Amino acid sequence: MRKGLFAMIAGLFCGSYLPTLLPAFLVISLVLLPVLCVLPARHLSIRVLISLFVVGVVWSQWHGQRLYQNTVIAMQGVAGQTLLVQGRVRGLPETTSGSRAIIRFDLEVIEIKGKKNSLLEKQRLRLAWYHSSREPLLESGLERFEPGQIWQLQLRLKPLRGLSNPGGFDYHGWLLREGYSARGYVVNSTLNQRLPYEPVTDMGGYFERWRYTLQQHLADSGLSDTSRVVVQALLLGDKSGLERHHWKTLQATGTHHLLVVSGLHIGLVATLAFMVGSLLSRLLWLPLKVWPAPLWGGVCSALSAWAYSGLTGFSLPTQRALVMVLAVLLALLWRRTVPVSVAYLAAICVVLLLDPLAGFSASFWLSFGAAGLLLYGFSGRVPFRVDNRSITWRGLWLKWGQAQWLISVGLLPALLFWNGETSIAAPLANILAVPYVSLLLLPLVFVCGVVVTLSGSNEFGLWVILLTDHAVQRLWQLLLWFEQWPVVFTFGQSATLWIPATVLAAIGVLILLSPRALWPHWCFRPAGKSPKGVPLNIFPALCLLLPLLFATEEKLPPGQLRLTIVDVGQGLAVLMETTSHVVIYDVGERFSDNFDTGRDVLAPLLKRRNHKQIDTLVISHRDRDHAGGFAGLLEEVSVKRIISGDAAWLNKQSHHERNDYPWVQYCYRGQSWQYDGVVFEMLSPTALLPLARETNNRSCVLKVSGKDWSVLLPGDIESIEERRLLRQLSPANVQADILIVPHHGSASSSSAAFLAAVQPQHAIVSAGYRNRFGHPRPEVLARYREKQIQVWRTDYHGALIVSSDENGEPAVAGQRTRALAYWQRW
Repeated sequence: MRKGLFAMIAGLFCGSYLPTLLPAFLVISLVLLPVLCVLPARHLSIRVLISLFVVGVVWSQWHGQRLYQNTVIAMQGVAGQTLLVQGRVRGLPETTSGSRAIIRFDLEVIEIKGKKNSLLEKQRLRLAWYHSSREPLLESGLERFEPGQIWQLQLRLKPLRGLSNPGGFDYHGWLLREGYSARGYVVNSTLNQRLPYEPVTDMGGYFERWRYTLQQHLADSGLSDTSRVVVQALLLGDKSGLERHHWKTLQATGTHHLLVVSGLHIGLVATLAFMVGSLLSRLLWLPLKVWPAPLWGGVCSALSAWAYSGLTGFSLPTQRALVMVLAVLLALLWRRTVPVSVAYLAAICVVLLLDPLAGFSASFWLSFGAAGLLLYGFSGRVPFRVDNRSITWRGLWLKWGQAQWLISVGLLPALLFWNGETSIAAPLANILAVPYVSLLLLPLVFVCGVVVTLSGSNEFGLWVILLTDHAVQRLWQLLLWFEQWPVVFTFGQSATLWIPATVLAAIGVLILLSPRALWPHWCFRPAGKSPKGVPLNIFPALCLLLPLLFATEEKLPPGQLRLTIVDVGQGLAVLMETTSHVVIYDVGERFSDNFDTGRDVLAPLLKRRNHKQIDTLVISHRDRDHAGGFAGLLEEVSVKRIISGDAAWLNKQSHHERNDYPWVQYCYRGQSWQYDGVVFEMLSPTALLPLARETNNRSCVLKVSGKDWSVLLPGDIESIEERRLLRQLSPANVQADILIVPHHGSASSSSAAFLAAVQPQHAIVSAGYRNRFGHPRPEVLARYREKQIQVWRTDYHGALIVSSDENGEPAVAGQRTRALAYWQRW
């Protein structure tokens, strides 16, 4: 049984992690199927295992083909068009306010006018509806925007696509795992209207209405803001109310799993329901004539776990936990003893069958890793032996402490892999916060949910609400205190041998946590005392953990330059690294209060590469797609020096109320500096009249020259500024091996004379996927092709990394071609 499950799981993983769909699937089938025919009958078990492996691969590949059809094929002929769509609202709509009101919601397509039998019918879309903050929501009907409603809307859709950066969040993969086929926005029109509809009768619709009703009751309950969003996260799995400072606190203390409904919460609900069901069946003796009390408890437990999973939206973590609970309860109902390892592997197999892409989620590895560590750590242990008088709290606390030790130490390599850092506060915060949430806060949240629904206005209801609010506030104060503790270990993903060091650390942790009965003891005998022993597994475990300390950051040789053109959508951000210095040119866009490329893309990338500060930050000019992420980046990373073509404008920004920010200086021709043998020189603008030109032509034009090759970063200059540069500078000053295409490839830049003077080998366009400006323009791309310049694009290739090859020539690599996920190549 275990071997079969292992084979199926291996096939599911292999099928999902293959870089392509159909070709790789055919190769595996053609290789393995003849093996099944050749093997003699006595090798039946091997044939079965190979068959299960092939079935896993086929299932994963078929799932990928279905996703391709529902996303890429379905969007052919409709992407970028204005469509009139009828659909049903699904899920919990999210409303945000700021400079304008935005409502984000899911729509299940019923019909697309003029597109009969479209592949998008019955598919789910991720949509946004933008409104001016001056326009009352009452006029647009958004206050009645509820799950189950049917709306007729004018939409403009885009294929699924996310930013692709080293170590960045895979938004594209998340959309696929959540079941979306396209994303887009509502075009404001008089045709947008709510249609008459019948209430949904499917189970998912009932759960959505239930979740929405509870959400509205919680919004009117009188809970404080922090308490309300915490209760919503625990009760409904709705994390939309958690703001950035909430997530920052949870991540710093390693407790974000507490507010993500997972195995801990589902298991607690199932356990409590089992105890209540068993007790009621004993009090009501009639059911015992049909089934014994444990079976009634199992039925109550399964129903409660299923209902709570539905209440939280059947998210991926709740699906995993529900499968584990149902596996145990089915064994109980069948009165069979199922090995725990079989139930564990069966749960993994079922989750991967339901969603073969689950293996790309960090929560999958962390949740199953934590469960596996508990099974591994407690296996082969001698149980506590206590007398009748001490059954004891001591024994329970020792078990609890042992469980926390197993999870905290065992998940250390995984957390370092995903987050790049860890803190001593994380295990200590979990030791206190996990029992507090499990034994006190979560039951109180359930009572609060019932009370606010049934009797929120009476005295008892107010008392429960106040008690819940007080409990959440005490928890949050504890987490804020732990947040102040320092980070004790940082591990960059560009460190030398970081993958082998992580693998060795994982092996060392498994040895450290293995049952001590498997290891001999090194004994010594203190005078007059019994001999004591130290398990010998400690020594090899520590030896395998040591490479983490010596996997130092990869240093470039003096004179070498590594260039990363970051995928920031419609904008520009370039990271330049030398032996020991970091320079950033532009910081991309600030798309909303919740997403800022400086804070959410550049800062994580710097942390992944273990850079704690920026030596020089160049903001070419004030346009939002180049300077929008300025404030967000400075919130996360310290900067020594800032220069810009619009220094006065940047200095007026509100974030300069803090004294620790450096004063922004103007860039000007003749400005130059060196870092580790790499020369940085400014070619434009002139120092005399930097404000006399149009904003784009005030861009800082920077040339960077390493030992092997050079790069020219012209910002958003247009053809008039290109001609000025060519008149005032010699051809040798502007020649470069790499050219960042001016103004994202607009028709007003990249003149033929400019390209002839620069003579680049590679040209890199930083532009958004299917952006509304049409960048890069076809006529501009034709000029580059005419001069046989290889063009790279962030919208097609993702982040582009330029480094020196073994011959000293610049080598360009796109992040999408390096990624394991096959959808990155769509």
